[in-house]
Amino acid sequence: MATTTPNYGLTKPDLSELYDIGVQNTNMDTIDSQMKQNADDITALVNGLYYHKGDVINLYRAPKNGYITTGGTEIYITIPLAKPLDSDISGATVSGGNIIIRGVNGYVGGSAGISLSDTTQISSITVTGPWVANQDKESIVITIKFTSTPSGAANNTPVSCGFTNGSKLTLS
Repeated sequence: MATTTPNYGLTKPDLSELYDIGVQNTNMDTIDSQMKQNADDITALVNGLYYHKGDVINLYRAPKNGYITTGGTEIYITIPLAKPLDSDISGATVSGGNIIIRGVNGYVGGSAGISLSDTTQISSITVTGPWVANQDKESIVITIKFTSTPSGAANNTPVSCGFTNGSKLTLS
């Protein structure tokens, strides 16, 4: 009498039984189906380990370190990532919300922050990276170029930056 394997329920004919191609085909279908499921599960796990094109990263809450340079008209903000990027991010965009910049002499551009979509104050926003900030985490750098030096900005000044709710980085 035939028995079955404990893990996948494959049929194991008894030595006294004649070979049945139908049993073999059923076993092959079971193996094929399980192998496909295993491959899909592995892909899902690997995809969860990286940021991919099309992902949206919420910039809200976590304070970021920044540095104002170029006569006070550019700020470089280092964003540590929770997981690495899987590809080039040259087309990434930052949108929504405001950026709040706190320097040694108070808020740069006011305590409410500067709208990321305000073209009268911001001439461009670029994203570069990834680069390895230390051995544990990758980071990206967001560069914001102001149309003129915002109030409170000074050249070569370290700052702390935050983004308001709705601020996001879209990888494209």
